[in-house]
Amino acid sequence: MKLKEENCKLVKAGEQFQTYLQAVKAQVDFLVKEKLAIEKELDKNFHHTALMEDERRYYCQRIKKLLNSLDAISQERKMVEEELQGESVARQKAERALKATRQALERIEGGVKLNEGAGRSEIMRDLRQDIAMLRAFIEEQTGVPQMPQKWNYKNLDMTSRSLIKKYRQRGAISCIDEEE
Repeated sequence: MKLKEENCKLVKAGEQFQTYLQAVKAQVDFLVKEKLAIEKELDKNFHHTALMEDERRYYCQRIKKLLNSLDAISQERKMVEEELQGESVARQKAERALKATRQALERIEGGVKLNEGAGRSEIMRDLRQDIAMLRAFIEEQTGVPQMPQKWNYKNLDMTSRSLIKKYRQRGAISCIDEEE
């Protein structure tokens, strides 16, 4: 009986060991599956990281190109602004010179009218023709026709008169006789 009891104990111990071994094997299988899933996820992450790195490089290159383009546009804009400023200064100088020339012509024309007299009429006529040619040249060069020297204020209607007064106050019109 002793042998039988020992044998029963050994069989029970073997069964317990077998159950324990199956539990360990199931746990190992679970861990292997989990390890494979983690490795698969890790591979996906490495692939995703590589794609993101490629995208980052692409966008960095694109940003550099855009910044270079923006820099070039900024420099071009600066040059255009400087050129426009230079042209504006040149135009202002030309406008002042044109105004001075027109005023000089008016003074010469006034002097010619005052000096018309006996024996000088031919010279004065030639001077008037020269003045008219100079005036026509200035108008042709500027593309802006000169207003007549004097207009008769009496022949204008009330609307025109009020506009003339308004512009005269601004200093824009000086060639109309104001005779009411």
